[in-house]
Parts: sequence; structure tokens; C-alpha cells
Amino acid sequence: MKIVMNIEKDLFQQFIEKVPIGILVQCDGKVVFINKTLKEMLGITSLHSLQLRDIIPPESRKELLQIYRTILKNHSDKRELRIKTLSGKILWVEVITEEINLDGKRCSISGLIDITDKKNLERQLRKLATIDRLTGIYNRYAFEKFLEEEISRAERYGTDFALIMFDIDNFKKINDTYGHQTGDMVLRKITRLVKENIRKSDIFGRWGGEEFMIILPVKSIEEAFKVAEKLRKKIEEHKFPKVKKVTISAGVTMYRKSDTLKSIIRRVDTALYMAKKSGKNKVVTA
Repeated sequence: MKIVMNIEKDLFQQFIEKVPIGILVQCDGKVVFINKTLKEMLGITSLHSLQLRDIIPPESRKELLQIYRTILKNHSDKRELRIKTLSGKILWVEVITEEINLDGKRCSISGLIDITDKKNLERQLRKLATIDRLTGIYNRYAFEKFLEEEISRAERYGTDFALIMFDIDNFKKINDTYGHQTGDMVLRKITRLVKENIRKSDIFGRWGGEEFMIILPVKSIEEAFKVAEKLRKKIEEHKFPKVKKVTISAGVTMYRKSDTLKSIIRRVDTALYMAKKSGKNKVVTA
């Protein structure tokens, strides 16, 4: 019987060491065991070189405290957590923790599964869902969300903001004359010119085709008009390859009390239409 028990113990120890999940055991807040997988994950060679505070970045310490509180209440916990390796690299792990009794002591055993690749993929997919692939700025879906948030903030706190909508004059002619590759180049160049001439606090997005939108946290229509006019001039003065001269028309409006997403977009779209109708290459306010 003793031989069987020793074999079982030996097999268990081998399993714990080789299982592709990091295993960590704590008693009274002190780490008493880590397996080989976790050592390799953290880049450490021995248990003595591990201090729990060294592998938990500041932004995850509240999560760690929450794990302890949950274990005290429910005796188990499962969550995603960021940890830091000895070299400073940040990893995402799924942590499953259970309360155990070890030689009469109240302890916990945690299994850590590296999900960094999964998290990176999720971040890339989120980015693809909100970023326009051609220009690298926000797409229409993301911009609408930002605009809804800005309207909500204005309603709640009385903040002011302006909305600029502009499009490229005679863009169809550019595509028909020089080809879609040249048209794409124009879109990217204009995106770069605009980004260079607005603030980081301004939100810039591609509304669709050759149409763009900008949210500006400003106090007056005059300030917003100056920004739109500056952008119009910068684009008009820029020499584009093949096409040479490109112009834009823009509409500008301020948020008004009780505005909805539809009402403010309708108003700025009308201003843009008036800019087009009155000769193009100009800015009209509404």
C-alpha cells in the first residue's frame, strides 16, 4: 500500500510540474509552491526569487484584492488578469482559484492559463471593427458612437462642441480620370493633412466614400469655422501627385440643446449641401 501511495504521489508531482498550466499555491499570503510551467511563464528559476507584488502590475492590484475577497466569500474565483514577467513583459492570463486546506492551514491554489495571444487577437478585431482600413481613422460606426457620447455629455454637463462635415469636390472625376488608386492616394493625403492640423482632442472619422466628419470641443461657431477654413486652405494649397489641385467643401454646426444624432447630422449635412450648391471649395455654417 505504501509503495502504491508513493507511486501515486510521484505521478501527481510529475503531472503538476508538466501540466501546461501555471500552478501557484499560497498560504497566509505567502507563495509556497509554483510549478515549472509558471516558472517558465514568469522567467524565474526558483520559488525564492518570486515576490507576488513583482508580477502584478499596478493596474491589476485591485483585481488581485478582488480575487482574495471573492475567495473569502465564495471559496473560488475565476477571472482574466494581467501579470508581469521578470523581464517586464505583460501577459494576460485566465486565473482560476480555489480555496484548499493544507496541513490545517487555509490556502489557495491558482491555475494560470496564458491567453495573451487571444487578447491580442481580440484587440486587433476590435480595431478592425472601428478603424477605416484605407485611411486609418475612425470609420462611420465608431464615429457615430463618439458623436452619441458627445451629445450625451453636452446634455448632462452643458459642454459645447461643433461638428464639421466635408467632402472632396469632384471626387468622381478624379477616380474616372486618374483611376481608383489615385483616388485612394488623395483620400490618404487629405487624411494626413487634416490630422496634422487638428488637435488630439478632436475626433476625426471617415463618414463614407469621400465624406469626412470632425468633432471639435469648441465654444463658438466662429472657432469651428476657423478650423474648417484652415483645413480647406491647407488642402487647396497642397500639390497632389498627378491630380495637382484638390479642393473640399465643408459644413459646420454647433451642438444645440435637445439635439439628437439625426438632427445635428441633418443640419451639418444641409450646410455642406449649401457649400456645394453655392460653388464648392467653401465653408458654410448652419
